[in-house]
Amino acid sequence: IPTKTVNCYANPSCSPTLINYLTNCAGLFTGQPYGCSLGCVSSYNAYIKNDPASVNCSCGKDSSCIAAQGPVTKCIMSGPVTPPPPQTCADAIMGCGNNATCGSIVLSYLSACNKVFYSGAACTNDCKNRLDEAIDALPALKECICAGNATCIEAQTNIQKACFGLTPAPRPTCDSITLPCSQKPQCYSILQDYINSCDRVFRSGNVNDCTQSCLDNLKSLTLMMPTYEKCTCSQGDATCSMYQKNIQKGCFGVDMTMPSPTTARPTSQRPTPQRSTPSSKAAKVTAVALVSFFVAVFCFLF
Repeated sequence: IPTKTVNCYANPSCSPTLINYLTNCAGLFTGQPYGCSLGCVSSYNAYIKNDPASVNCSCGKDSSCIAAQGPVTKCIMSGPVTPPPPQTCADAIMGCGNNATCGSIVLSYLSACNKVFYSGAACTNDCKNRLDEAIDALPALKECICAGNATCIEAQTNIQKACFGLTPAPRPTCDSITLPCSQKPQCYSILQDYINSCDRVFRSGNVNDCTQSCLDNLKSLTLMMPTYEKCTCSQGDATCSMYQKNIQKGCFGVDMTMPSPTTARPTSQRPTPQRSTPSSKAAKVTAVALVSFFVAVFCFLF
């Protein structure tokens, strides 16, 4: 790192700011796209207040220091870079479909990786090549949000596992996600809108009870809290599991024959509503669900 750190490390008032700087700017040092974050810039400014001599220090022959100095200087001069807001996969694909080239590339990817989506089959060279091309054409595919669709989530999980060797992270409980949300007015308001607009489909699982308002509020909630998408009901919470299965069946045509994570109804930890609330999803992808997923994608593209 481009600083004289010895004296700072030995100084109890300086050392914490140096450590924060190195931690919060780690992405910048390794070349990550959004490494120049607000946290990185703030940590750097706090550090140089404690160690102003570091601003004009020389790296000498330290190759790591030299490699980091350029990105740090550029970041501080130009200011933090904010990553784009998350996007739903459906919106990303629909936008791509407005461009003939992009639509063709993504369609080829969906076709080549069909078996991986459905059963988690091995990732063939053709699938991996088409996936790389699709991500180049539509970068949002890497981190898009499924907005409540268990079929989409299962497809994402299978691709990540088969093509990138990524092991899915343990799913958090829905309650553990909604508790922090309930402490933030904006998040809590969106959560309550979702609960109220989806109340009927939670209880019935009927397609006629899944309103556009319910889908819109679920989308808003998952965009605000992406981890909400993959939460699981607490053990023994039968009500949560029932709501989870019903919203998948009523809104996405997915028959969750095996109760597991997704769109359940996490308990609101605030004094106001005392009932359980839905959360996110996970499910066994059935042939019918997969076909409906591809039909939807084809509709988006053409």
